Amino acid sequence: MQPTGDGTSQIAHIPDRPMEDFIHVIQHANEHVVMLRNLTFACRPGLKVRILRGPFQGVVGIVKSIQKHISVVLTLGDLMAVAILNVPKKDIEPVSIDDVDTNSSLPSAEK
Repeated sequence: MQPTGDGTSQIAHIPDRPMEDFIHVIQHANEHVVMLRNLTFACRPGLKVRILRGPFQGVVGIVKSIQKHISVVLTLGDLMAVAILNVPKKDIEPVSIDDVDTNSSLPSAEK
């Protein structure tokens, strides 16, 4: 449920692809994955990227600097956020909104 500001709540709609990426990251969490409490920071616009290699290959998120390191942040609306810390610059590529199919899933080998 997502607060509406008038004291009521509504069901949050999260597109398939961001939800699948978020679940994938949580299921493969390691010392480089942290939940973010500062949703204002996490939800701030930034460069959208895709991770090219490793256990999070194919995941799309926003590049942020956390503790002076490149991190990729995934948000579920303004409900929760997770960060993959210390992602090597060579392992990410910028993507445009048009390049991200919000209804497609991760490659089956990555699930």
